[in-house]
Amino acid sequence: MKPKTKIQKEVARLSANLRPISATQIDWAYRHCVEHIGYRTKKGNITCSDCGHEWHSDSGLCDTLEGCTCPKCHAELKVQDTRRRIYKETQNFSVITTCKGYQVIRVAQVRCESRKGEPMRFYCHEVVQRWISPDGKVTDMALLRGFLFCYCDVWALGSDMEVRPHNSLYDDVVARSCAYPKMRILPQLRRNGFKGDFHGISPVRLFKALLSDPRIETLMKGGEIEVMKHFLFNTRTADECWASYLIAKRHKYQIDNLSMWCDYLRMLKKLGQDLRNPKNICPEDFMAAHDNATRKIEAIHEKERAAEQRRWEIERREREQQRQLQRKKDAEDFIANKSKFFGLVITDEEIIVKVLESIDEYYNEGKTQGIIIRKTKC
Repeated sequence: MKPKTKIQKEVARLSANLRPISATQIDWAYRHCVEHIGYRTKKGNITCSDCGHEWHSDSGLCDTLEGCTCPKCHAELKVQDTRRRIYKETQNFSVITTCKGYQVIRVAQVRCESRKGEPMRFYCHEVVQRWISPDGKVTDMALLRGFLFCYCDVWALGSDMEVRPHNSLYDDVVARSCAYPKMRILPQLRRNGFKGDFHGISPVRLFKALLSDPRIETLMKGGEIEVMKHFLFNTRTADECWASYLIAKRHKYQIDNLSMWCDYLRMLKKLGQDLRNPKNICPEDFMAAHDNATRKIEAIHEKERAAEQRRWEIERREREQQRQLQRKKDAEDFIANKSKFFGLVITDEEIIVKVLESIDEYYNEGKTQGIIIRKTKC
């Protein structure tokens, strides 16, 4: 995609001048991102997936539980009892760096292929770049993807790194990748409380929030990590409860269960209570106050259900009344149209033909004969 906006053009220019991922970083990915297997046979012979060396080991249970070390290349191996001779694995790892005022997350796909008795072949291709500006805006650079959209590792490795429209796949790729431990961080992020720990949050999501949301910055600086994660993953809850949360903290109120406390605030709002009053949002016995609010909300819901049931009953009666009026009108129309034929009988002493004199007679006759009676306009 051709860059259109000013920031896209700048990102495309800077991306073209980035250095390739270094050999040291690729070697770290080789050591930490892919699994290193020791193939063990029934006779106790182990083959290293890294270098292809084979040796005999008598410590079977210990190797299974603790793994083993290849005597040739000294790689730490996970021992598997298998007859499989080929092993393939694909993983992602990310390099977090900076470039001209942007926070950059570079994601590379690493792929290893090993055949029993041969050294492992290792491949690394950079597939995604996430550029985050100082105000928290994200621009994506990526390779083209294949047609199998349900897989994260299907990339057109021969395509160019270009500006792409945002795709949730890019978030998944970053979230599932291992981060290279040596990072370069924007001064704005360090100022806003980031100290190197992502706390189980995707780097892009955390950086974007720290740069654009003062609430996340406040919680990060205050060390309230669990509260920060809750509000980060529930932005609507943060919008509704943030002011009340600040009041509660100002009064040194201890919130043991943030999710339940936010639920309590939503119930208070529905009950028409003031969410900026410490007496309402900081009860001494929180569980009793929560249960009391729950009972009141349930009573409101019960009244709403009863009112809805009454409305449905009124509508049902109106529909039934309309049906009865329609049946009465149909009967009157039938009599008006057919009454002149009532009493008419045609017979040859074997077959008798007579006119049915009501709608009920038509219905009963149709039911007896297995005939479908439909209303038609002639």
